[in-house]
Amino acid sequence: MMNTARLVDLKNGKIPKISVFLLLFLVCLAVYSNALNNDFIFEDRLLIVENTYIKDPRFIGRIFNTDIFHFHPAEPTGFSKYYRPLQSLSYSLDYFIWQLNPAGFRLTNILIHSLNSFLLFLLVSLVFKENILALLSALFFSLHPANIFNVAYLSPRSSLLETFFMLSSIIVFFSSFLRQNKTAYLAALFLFILAVLSREAALLTPLFIAACALFLKVDKKKLAAYLIPYILLALFYFWLRSRFLACDKLGITPVFLFQRIGGFIMLVQRYFSELILPVGPAVSLFGNNLIAGLSLFIVSSVVMVYLLSRALIFRDKAVIFVLLFYLAGLLPVINVLGSTNIVGSRLLSEHYLYIPAMGFCVLLAYALVSLARGFLKTASLLAGLIIFIFSLLVMTSNTHYKDEIVFYNYLLKIDPGYNLIRTNLGNAYYKKGDFSEAARQAQLVLSSEPGAWDAYLLLGNIYRASGDLSRAEVYYKKTILLNPASALAFNNLALVCKESNRNKEAYENFKKALGLDPESALVMNNLADLLIKEGSDDPALVLCRQALRMERGNLHSRIMIGVILAQTGHFKEAEISFQDALEIKPDSVEAMRNLGTLYGNAGDFDRAIALWRKALSLNPGDAEAQQNIKEAEMLKGRAK
Repeated sequence: MMNTARLVDLKNGKIPKISVFLLLFLVCLAVYSNALNNDFIFEDRLLIVENTYIKDPRFIGRIFNTDIFHFHPAEPTGFSKYYRPLQSLSYSLDYFIWQLNPAGFRLTNILIHSLNSFLLFLLVSLVFKENILALLSALFFSLHPANIFNVAYLSPRSSLLETFFMLSSIIVFFSSFLRQNKTAYLAALFLFILAVLSREAALLTPLFIAACALFLKVDKKKLAAYLIPYILLALFYFWLRSRFLACDKLGITPVFLFQRIGGFIMLVQRYFSELILPVGPAVSLFGNNLIAGLSLFIVSSVVMVYLLSRALIFRDKAVIFVLLFYLAGLLPVINVLGSTNIVGSRLLSEHYLYIPAMGFCVLLAYALVSLARGFLKTASLLAGLIIFIFSLLVMTSNTHYKDEIVFYNYLLKIDPGYNLIRTNLGNAYYKKGDFSEAARQAQLVLSSEPGAWDAYLLLGNIYRASGDLSRAEVYYKKTILLNPASALAFNNLALVCKESNRNKEAYENFKKALGLDPESALVMNNLADLLIKEGSDDPALVLCRQALRMERGNLHSRIMIGVILAQTGHFKEAEISFQDALEIKPDSVEAMRNLGTLYGNAGDFDRAIALWRKALSLNPGDAEAQQNIKEAEMLKGRAK
């Protein structure tokens, strides 16, 4: 049986920890640098761009008493209710520093990932007392292409945060246990709480501590007593969440269903093959070739059987540790088997691979360090080759996260039948103004899934933007028939009614939309527009201010408030509102035009003309600004 205190006969020497962290950070920054300027994609827009709560300090408290998709109206095919307050809080901090600059958010991801790589170095050093093994494990983990999804894409930040706080808790726990330091022990418990508030899978932290303890010379009975507060905190979290928070993804009883265990065993093997060659690079290299996929599965199966034999027959402690870490990291998948189709997209399901990848990287490092005992040059060359290949795969794959159109096409290359992604691709083309391609994607979805309400919603948006209001109305009504809970469908139907001068129908549909999504600033603003059109300024002002309370940075609300105040003779307040709008968006043509009109009506032609000219420079085709300038110059000449 191998002595885990010395895995190889190599002189280690001391490696300064700060040097290790700086090395890992620079490595991560180097390979992910070409992802920094990638746009917000997929759920990034929901969790960051459209998330009111992270942008306003007044809403910080609400982050802690509701699920992360709190602002999204309930849909039959909508989002699960995850409780991830620290994820939202981290976005809020990023927004405070960077506003909506995606590079800043990604820099935070890179920093956390490098910290997690460093913590893996500390953990492996603690368990095996082998710095070379620890450094190689951390380096491989920092570069492993299976982590691209969690680092280059912003929405899975919960995995990064969970891992950071969980590993920190484990390391501080053993430091406190070995030194009998009560303060450090309390810090470990606090880090455990932060890990759970990042992602509920961190409830498995006591299991990871127990797994590490198997390889350390510690009093196991005493350690079990030290784990009791962890377990009590976990039980308290279960009770608190089930009692006060309407969040799912935390069931216990269904975990032990036979079919879930069977599904988990199958996924254990599938995920192991994806750690050998992640799905994105595999499809880029071989496409969806069945022979290549089968070959990879056979290779991974042979490796897994070999590892199990090493663990069970030869009692190889390093392999046992790796398998425990890998399997414990995958345990959260059991809880979603059967309730969530995590295999709907093979790339998206790599969200679950972040911690298991640590076990795989320790295994890879262990194999090379063992090889180095007899073949040092060969092991060194292999290590260099692995680092080069990993780096190349990461830097190449980062380009697939450039923007929504590139990302969705990449996902569809991997999973051509994933209709949710195809609908999102259609919406991305629609936002870009490519209506024909957007409609083609929607029709492709409906050809295989006739009940896809979101594809009908997309078609309604396309025809409304094209000016075909009657066809848009047909598709919106079809959407509502399939999904009566879609606030956006009612809102868009109301817009069609408004544009068709059926104001009463528009009003009723806006009210239905607000009933489904009472916090929607979009619906409030649209209804306020209708009320202004009908001359109901006071109710419109109330709605605009309510929308502004929900989203202080809402540009349209501030402009409409300015318009209403100007119409009712409150010129100074109107001026302040327009100026506030320009502070939010200095290049807002609409705000400039309205503020210019306010100055023009007050006889201040110089300031009015200056604003309209600036608006015209930003939008050269603005006929209204051109006409305003001509009229103002004529009036100014007469005044002289």
